[in-house]
Amino acid sequence: MEWKKFLLDNIDRLRVTEKGRDRVGKNLRDGTDVLEYCKQKIADVNSVVYRQGKNLYCETDGLTITVNASSFTIITARVSGAGCSPKRFGAAEKEKTVRRWFGMWTEGRRDDLRGIFSDDVVYTESWGPRYEGLDRVRLWFDEWNTRGRVDVWDIKWFMHGGERTVVRWYFENTMGGGAQEKFDGVSVVVWKDCKILCLTEFGCSADNYDPYENGGEPVFRHAEHLWF
Repeated sequence: MEWKKFLLDNIDRLRVTEKGRDRVGKNLRDGTDVLEYCKQKIADVNSVVYRQGKNLYCETDGLTITVNASSFTIITARVSGAGCSPKRFGAAEKEKTVRRWFGMWTEGRRDDLRGIFSDDVVYTESWGPRYEGLDRVRLWFDEWNTRGRVDVWDIKWFMHGGERTVVRWYFENTMGGGAQEKFDGVSVVVWKDCKILCLTEFGCSADNYDPYENGGEPVFRHAEHLWF
């Protein structure tokens, strides 16, 4: 689901309680009409809206607006500075971004990808396909989810170093014809201006065994191999 469109379609249902108005007002400049200000920010062409749990989050111009997805109540609006600061974009923020991307696949619905990827992103899958540019990544996600589903995409660990992040994960998917795949993998992420500039995936069979278990002569399983 496009959460920005969902929120814009229901923008007239946005509300704020008196306590919420006071709480949000403290985070904004004096005299601000909290409800109208938040509506304007949500409608901004550069805003990014995504969902986590029961809430929707709108990020724009260094402002994060939190809205309950059922009641459309504005919970809070916090100013984090003018735009994203790479110096403040640390490990926690990078991990949140990756988890948000993986979550879209397991939920089978896409949020606005501009908050995750650079416009000139290059994304390479473990078996060869390469998508250059945000529009191509968007097309791939939408098309793939018409013929398959991601059942599991569990993150095992992260490793960070400068503008690069390594993510170790386990993946399962089912295609429309019933064919299933299960494998381990690693993603190497390169960041620029708080977004993913390059992401390259590597796959590894999850069916591991010791070919020397019964002696010095290796015994290999004669099974159909995946691409790696």
